[in-house]
Amino acid sequence: MKKTRNCVVDLYRFIAALMIMFCHLDLVGARQFPTYMFVDFFFILSGYFTVAHFAKLGAKTAPNERGRTALRYTGKKFLQFLPHLLIAIPLVYLARGATFAYHGDWQTFFLSFKDMFAELLLSPTTFFESGGRLLGPIWYLSALLIVMPAFSYICQSPYRRPVGLLGLIYAFFFYTLQTAISAFDPVSSVLKCIAAMFVGMFVFDIVSELKSAKLRTWVKFYLRLLRCPV
Repeated sequence: MKKTRNCVVDLYRFIAALMIMFCHLDLVGARQFPTYMFVDFFFILSGYFTVAHFAKLGAKTAPNERGRTALRYTGKKFLQFLPHLLIAIPLVYLARGATFAYHGDWQTFFLSFKDMFAELLLSPTTFFESGGRLLGPIWYLSALLIVMPAFSYICQSPYRRPVGLLGLIYAFFFYTLQTAISAFDPVSSVLKCIAAMFVGMFVFDIVSELKSAKLRTWVKFYLRLLRCPV
């Protein structure tokens, strides 16, 4: 069966991406608002989609195949990002290097690309150095790919609900204490990803339960809009 896209969710994605871009460019006073929450929104969507995917599979995956299935699913997601990374990351480095080339500083021009290949592998070495990095936010994608195999395995487990409850409790404490956590710390990015993906799992379970409940027509209509295809 051919997959269809949910236009409402795509609109949410577009708005979230715009807000993140506005924050990085400091446009229209975006930094005065908690635009970092839109990064969490994409993690929540990833959690929602992952749970929905494995819920559709049901019990089709044998217990001894869950680990391989989780790795295959993660690899599939990485391949979806790869074409965009192969274009976007070199373009960013070229844009920075163009300044040095314009002034005839070719040595600095070539040196400016030294971290590009590490960033293409989603492991920017300069992220862990005090000197800073060009594409530090790319680590959010790294965090997603680190968390995804374990999260996918949980989604196939018969104990998904109790583990999901523990994950939701963890997410509550994480967001309560978030002001004390650095948004640019690599470990904190992984912790943020875990929390948000468990929120996505919770949203999926709530929407699934409400779908079968007796609700007003307008509420059902809105839930249909939120029901994302996998």
